[in-house]
Amino acid sequence: MERCRYRLGEGRAVKGAKGRDDVTVVTERVKRANSFGVRSAKQLALYVDKLRRAKTLKAFFHWHTSGFQGKKSDWANVFKFLRACEYSLPEYFGAAEMFVKNLRPKANYSFFIGALVSWYRMPAVKELEDQGMPAQISERFIRSNDTADSLADRVRKVAMSTRISSPLLKRNEF
Repeated sequence: MERCRYRLGEGRAVKGAKGRDDVTVVTERVKRANSFGVRSAKQLALYVDKLRRAKTLKAFFHWHTSGFQGKKSDWANVFKFLRACEYSLPEYFGAAEMFVKNLRPKANYSFFIGALVSWYRMPAVKELEDQGMPAQISERFIRSNDTADSLADRVRKVAMSTRISSPLLKRNEF
């Protein structure tokens, strides 16, 4: 993932970048950053970088809440940002990649886009989050070789052993 921060493809792909990473340069081209839950293109690049660097989703949320200085009504825009990471931002980076490939044919944003879609988390965590299990819970139990099924089984076993009653666990929905 470290490579994604500096360059998305082979060499400096965006003309006029002047030492800035490609993520920042691409986000600066976004005209309506507020539709992604942030105030500016630079803040969008910052949020992408902070999400990438956070070891857990909880750590990312802690960073967001500890430094938040906007209106209370805008606090929940972080969820708008996370939704954008799954859907609209990958489309922007995919479109940018098509243009960059004209200059640098070896440019490849697929790794970056794939990581962005899953919030830089292991696919099993994101898959279970899509099924309703909060990422903060599954991140506590994840192991490097986990699939969504093995992770769900482990969480279910822990929940059953601690006598937590949940209709979802009884129906094996995870």
